[in-house]
Amino acid sequence: MTVRARGVRLPVLAGRALVAMLLAIAILVVARPEGAAAQTATTQTQGMIALLQIRLPKGDVTCTGFMVGPHTVATAAHCLYSKEYGGWATSAFVTPGIDGLNAPFGTEYATAFAVSPTWISTQDLTADYAAITLSSNTVGNATGWFDLAVPSDRQLSGGTFSTAGYGTTAQYGTLWQMPKPQPLVDFDADFLAYQWGTSTGESGAAIFEPEPTNGRFRAVGVLKGAFGPRTERTEFALRMTTAMLEFYRAQLAKPTAPGVEQTIPTMFTSPAGVPVRVTSPVTRVNAPSALQSSVDQVLWSTIATEPTDARGVASYSITPADTRFYRVVVQGVGTGRVGRGYVTSDTAPTAAGRGTFSSRPVYASSRVAFAVFQGGTHTELATALRGANASAAWVQNMQGEWFLYAVDAGFLNDTFLKAFPTGFASATSMTLVAAQPASPATP
Repeated sequence: MTVRARGVRLPVLAGRALVAMLLAIAILVVARPEGAAAQTATTQTQGMIALLQIRLPKGDVTCTGFMVGPHTVATAAHCLYSKEYGGWATSAFVTPGIDGLNAPFGTEYATAFAVSPTWISTQDLTADYAAITLSSNTVGNATGWFDLAVPSDRQLSGGTFSTAGYGTTAQYGTLWQMPKPQPLVDFDADFLAYQWGTSTGESGAAIFEPEPTNGRFRAVGVLKGAFGPRTERTEFALRMTTAMLEFYRAQLAKPTAPGVEQTIPTMFTSPAGVPVRVTSPVTRVNAPSALQSSVDQVLWSTIATEPTDARGVASYSITPADTRFYRVVVQGVGTGRVGRGYVTSDTAPTAAGRGTFSSRPVYASSRVAFAVFQGGTHTELATALRGANASAAWVQNMQGEWFLYAVDAGFLNDTFLKAFPTGFASATSMTLVAAQPASPATP
């Protein structure tokens, strides 16, 4: 059965190649926001929908993707491979659930791309689906993901559906969603048609509905775009088919893709009481930004805001009262594309302080203590640890990875020595492990 409403007609097969070319050009262009207010997406789904910032050989584009597994993101093929934009994407940043300066899950770097088997050779509209693979399951396990379903004609004709994405009718980086679920106006074996007000940037978003029994959400289509004049435009998506479902199942079965060395900084800690400057890499000029802090990398709070400067850089000078994590978020960009902050000490440690801790560590009942090592060699660190009655120290590098140094552990410290080959040139925060249960601190 095919539903027809308001005279809408889906593109006939003979004209699909031309429509595909026009859509690939029009949808990839990042237009200026038109000023329409965005509807806030439901909390349950917004984390599963991601802003995609993609670099193609002939320019950067913005699309939308949605989580379909712990390390798999579904999107449109024309976002990842476009003849008009020079071929394959060279990189992509995935930021789930970002809303202005709120990027609760950070930003992940895409490590592998896949498009439908026939998209590259045919550019046919029915082949415009693709997937991104991430380097770990961390994001997907935190956000959750959509189920995928091949809908029947009866489900499509009687149901109401939603979509949400990072379109240009909302402020850049703000998730737009329909005010309420609505029925389709048309569908056939390949496409779903609707008139919901979607816009540039939402290519690759999910057409979804709630599961009737388990409280989850299922995606029944992948948003493609629109064609026709503004007063008669038809918005449409690919209908989820058996071929599409098999494609995504194959992507889900793939292991996480190996991470690549990134040029962006990641998480860092800042020593308590030491002035530092937190600076983002170059991003958008005059964009709102926020400095956020966390003690557990899960709950984040904004402690300062300011726009980026004429170079597109946001800088913050702070003196932390305690040791914690910091990151910079820029409107619509997230915490990966701009990094989570460079830290440089405004006041270098004095020579007299090298090889010591800034204050005597006080161990908690769990036998751990925060401490700031004033800089020094591996030998000086070992001496300082013995003097502080510590058996080991955990230290984090600029990529957010933790390394353990154990006193007198020999070759077991090889990984640590490789991570910090020259020791520590400046004050560095560490987590110490007591050599034995510590005595109560003297008042």
